[in-house]
Amino acid sequence: MTFSVPKSVSVLWALSPRALQDQILQTHHEAINATLQWLEEAVIHTRAGRNGVVHLGTLGAIAAAFDHWESRAGDPQLHTHLVIANRVQRITDGAWATLNSRTLYEAAVAASEHYNGLLFDALHRNLGTDTEIRAPATHTHNPSQQLTGIVDTLIREFSNRSRLIDLETDRLVAEWTDQHGTPPTATTTLKLRQQATLSTRTPKPETVAPLHQLCAQWQARAAAKGFDPSLTLANTVRRSKKAPFRACDFTTNWIETVASLTRGRVAAKRSSWNRWNLLAETERVCADIRCHTPEDRKAMVDAVATTAETQSVPLNENRYNLPANADIVMGARNDDGAPAHRSQGITVDAGHTVVTQCRLTRELFYVSMTRGRGGNNVHQRKRAH
Repeated sequence: MTFSVPKSVSVLWALSPRALQDQILQTHHEAINATLQWLEEAVIHTRAGRNGVVHLGTLGAIAAAFDHWESRAGDPQLHTHLVIANRVQRITDGAWATLNSRTLYEAAVAASEHYNGLLFDALHRNLGTDTEIRAPATHTHNPSQQLTGIVDTLIREFSNRSRLIDLETDRLVAEWTDQHGTPPTATTTLKLRQQATLSTRTPKPETVAPLHQLCAQWQARAAAKGFDPSLTLANTVRRSKKAPFRACDFTTNWIETVASLTRGRVAAKRSSWNRWNLLAETERVCADIRCHTPEDRKAMVDAVATTAETQSVPLNENRYNLPANADIVMGARNDDGAPAHRSQGITVDAGHTVVTQCRLTRELFYVSMTRGRGGNNVHQRKRAH
């Protein structure tokens, strides 16, 4: 996975003195760590049982991070490549098993949006920055969130790589239109842009310039375009007077309203959706809301996405929970209070799952344990004689 700071943040970082650069970099790392913790809690798991029916929690994940400073076009682009190991330890017995990469892939967009929210929260908290929502860029559908004080003209100056991709995408779109007699759909346009991204990639230089040389070049480029770096910093840093929100500040009515808006936006984009789609859209809808801590943001997003789930209609009412006419009720909890087994990306997550006694196979036992938090035991109802 790659965590790339929004372009306005890269510009702020490039034009800052070393001390402020280090603070921005540290904030970037903190947002990545918080996102990785979210992935460990909500996404990363392994599977067991026939056809992988059992979703088992893990004892965390192993990941390596690699920081990069610039784009292939030589523009400032602070980003980190996070490589997550494919081996994890099962929470049940500590044995090493294979990561369920499919769920990680499905949650990638939600993780990226969550990182953006965490990053802007931390920048607001540490540097007093403000943000604003700007119109979608070319060939994209989602508005972008940028730092107030970093104007679009300055962002475009340091977006040569994007311009190359845009030009090649325009050429491919025009070629497609000539061949088919109609403009490509949004999905096809996205694929053409991915093709343009690959075809315009230039080899990386064999020698890497020191960061202080790159910063000097970037600051000179900004000054040549009429942007004084010190004035840009003064317009961006220590300007916010807003108090961040805590989880308790969000009322039930607010959550229900935002959830309805989120669900409507997701429904306008796709005919069916899952929790990851709702989480990603919740982050976009709430992008301009600053939260006090990562826990406050997580609680807000979870509340909105969960409410949006309840407003959605499951494709199959028993797709994620077993029938309620039960003979046996099961729940699972580890000694530390965390769920021993969990299922990610679900639409319905019942507090307890019930199965009939005659169907109590090992797979069904594990599946039922993913649903509850009532105690590490099996409760069997006694039949009336």
